[in-house]
Amino acid sequence: MTYQQISEQYGVSHQAVRQRLKRAHIDADEGGQAVKSRLRAEKRRAAFRKKFGCSREQFKLYCEMGMRSPFKEQKSNTKYNREGIEWKLTFGEWAAIWILSGKWNERGRNSGQYVMARFGDRGAYCWDNVEIVTCNENVFLIRAREAIALVVS
Repeated sequence: MTYQQISEQYGVSHQAVRQRLKRAHIDADEGGQAVKSRLRAEKRRAAFRKKFGCSREQFKLYCEMGMRSPFKEQKSNTKYNREGIEWKLTFGEWAAIWILSGKWNERGRNSGQYVMARFGDRGAYCWDNVEIVTCNENVFLIRAREAIALVVS
C-alpha cells in the first residue's frame, strides 16, 4: 500500500505513516511495490525454469554453445516419429546430459560420432533413460534387439 492509502485507512496523516514506518525500520525494500516486484520476478524465474529446465543465464550460455537448434531438432524428430516415443527431457536436462558426457563436440550421425540413445531402445527420452553412445554402438544394440526378437518369435 502507498503512504496515502495507509493514512486514509487509519485516519492519520501521510507524514505520520512515514515516520512510524521509519521508526519500525521498514523501508521501501521491505514492502509495497518492491515486494510485489520481487514476487513477480520469482514467478517468472520459476516459470522459465519449469519450461526450459534451467535458469535464463544457463539458457543463454547453452544457446551460445549452439545447443538450442540440435535440441529442437531431436525433440521434433522424436515427436513426429512413427513409433510414438515420448520426449520428457527439458532443454536444461538435455544440455546437462551432453555437457556431463563430455562428447558435445563429437556428436553426429556418422561412424565414431556420439548420439543420445535410450537404454535398451525402450521407453521415453527422459533423464534416467538415456545415455551417450557412439553411432556404431547404438546401431549394434538396435540390430541385436531385432535379431533376438526374430529368434524368439
